[in-house]
Amino acid sequence: MAKFTKNRKAALEKFDKNQRYSLDSATSIVKDMSYVKFDEAVELAVKLGVEPKKPNQMVRGS
Repeated sequence: MAKFTKNRKAALEKFDKNQRYSLDSATSIVKDMSYVKFDEAVELAVKLGVEPKKPNQMVRGS
């Protein structure tokens, strides 16, 4: 098993895996865990639970 770096250990201590965070607090935690010299990107997937075949549940995206 690979060893964790100091930065990785510090990042894992900043949050609890079993706790649900609000979107604002989660983004602030992710910003605080940045230890790299380049711009990072975060991808968010949201399950809406709608059926796109029904006309009253159309999902528009860009």
